[in-house]
Order: sequence, then structure tokens, then C-alpha cells
Amino acid sequence: MAVTVTVGGAGSDSYATLAEYQTYALEIHNDAFTGHGHDAQHEAELRMAARYLDTFYKWPGSTRYQAQARAWPRLQELVVDGWPVPIDTIPQAIKDAQCEIAYQIHQGATPFATIDAGAAIREKVDVIEVEYAPGTARNRPAFQAADRMVADYTMGKSGLGLVKVLR
Repeated sequence: MAVTVTVGGAGSDSYATLAEYQTYALEIHNDAFTGHGHDAQHEAELRMAARYLDTFYKWPGSTRYQAQARAWPRLQELVVDGWPVPIDTIPQAIKDAQCEIAYQIHQGATPFATIDAGAAIREKVDVIEVEYAPGTARNRPAFQAADRMVADYTMGKSGLGLVKVLR
């Protein structure tokens, strides 16, 4: 089933198209997986990546349309690098972050996996000792490249205590 990419659509399940994802994988990761006949798998990766973005990032403002399925577009007027972000668009950085997360899923990342926190982790270096409690951010999957891509558009990741100050 093909991904649905409609800006503000009630049935949208992706920000990026399959073609955009395949182009991203080729240009950024030098991976030409377009001819493998796995379009359904790549579309599933895009859907999961969109869900990850909408679940774990805190976006400023509110959704543009009441019935839209995805978190973008936003009603909040943002300014990035001195330029306003039109409120009826999906910024390229959001699409790129989705493609990056989808590619990491393609490589084996499991962003929604239940993580067994196990016992507390303790690190000691000389006289400095740090202990991490189970279930902390240290035990969560991280997509650092995607984090950097969306940094100008987000208020941080939910549950991680990060807050971006907007002026």
C-alpha cells in the first residue's frame, strides 16, 4: 500500500514520498535500494519513521488543521535562519529527518522496541561516580542526525528534558 503524503491530510501516513526516501538513501548513504523490489518494506519504514517523529519530538504550536493525521504542518509561525516557515508546508528538514530515521530502521534500528532497562548502570572515573536509573534516556534509541536536522523546528524530545527556547 503506497504511503499517503497530503499536507494536512486526515489520511496522511508520511511526510516524505517513497521517491524522496529512495533519493535520500542514494545521495546521503550511497545506497541504491530502489531496484530491490522492496517498496512495501520501504513504505513501512517511512510510516514508522513518521510515527517516531510525531511521538518523540515536541513541536511548537498546534497542528494546522483539526483533522490532520500527522504533526506537521504547524499553526505556529516559525522563523528559521531568518526566514519564515510557511504554515502550509512540511519543511525539508522534517522530511530529511524522517528519511534518516527510516534508513536507520532499514539498517536494523527498532525505535519502538521495549527496552529492558535491567539493573542500574554505574560508572566511576577516579573520584567521580555516576549512576543511571533504569528507564532513563540513556536506555532509549537515539537518532542523532535526525535530532540535528529538526533542532530549529522542535522544542526537544519528549521525556528527555530538552527544551528549545523560542523568541
